[in-house]
Amino acid sequence: MDTIHIKNSWNEVTIGEFMAIQQLRQEDFENDFEYYIRLLGILSDKDTDYFYHIPMMNIPGLVRELSFLSTEPAGELNTSYRINGKKYKVCLDIRNFSAIQYIDLVTLLKDNKDNKNLHLILAILMQESGKKYNTEEYDVMAAAEEIRDHFSIADAYTLSLFFSLLLKSLIRGMQSYSISRMKKKLKKEKDPEKKENLMTTISRMQDLVKSGDGFII
Repeated sequence: MDTIHIKNSWNEVTIGEFMAIQQLRQEDFENDFEYYIRLLGILSDKDTDYFYHIPMMNIPGLVRELSFLSTEPAGELNTSYRINGKKYKVCLDIRNFSAIQYIDLVTLLKDNKDNKNLHLILAILMQESGKKYNTEEYDVMAAAEEIRDHFSIADAYTLSLFFSLLLKSLIRGMQSYSISRMKKKLKKEKDPEKKENLMTTISRMQDLVKSGDGFII
């Protein structure tokens, strides 16, 4: 059998490969062998067809290399990352984001089922050194593709977790400020219908702050 390189840690797995893994559902396959062959095709230097033609007794030993998949990705939180030979800088203080940067981020987070927008979200959170978001010099789609194909899911996971916690904290602060403003408006409002609408909105926002959810749907 040929020498096969199989990735054996999350640090070796790219965002694109992680997305491909998430698309696989073990229950969708008629047998476990086919599921594991698909995994090996994603996480090795051989394509899926190669594994269909090797002795079946070799498959279990190869699959054991993938035991890391049962663990949680864990990378490093840095202010910059080297991706495909380029330096990408991260702004860890979300308060320094431009308005459009923040709006785009929140929009993508609302529709991120199965992490389908993870590479696009990261292209908002970090840019190639010397470039700024939403300028002609920064091609966000090209950057997102580069991040998808070359950035480790371990570091991506750590970075995403940091920003999700930071964003929730920021949104709770903004909501608390809005609630305070609306309560003042409520005291002055004379129209019964408008007063009831304000009370409903305040109640919903207070529930969101308590639950930690960031958005009003």
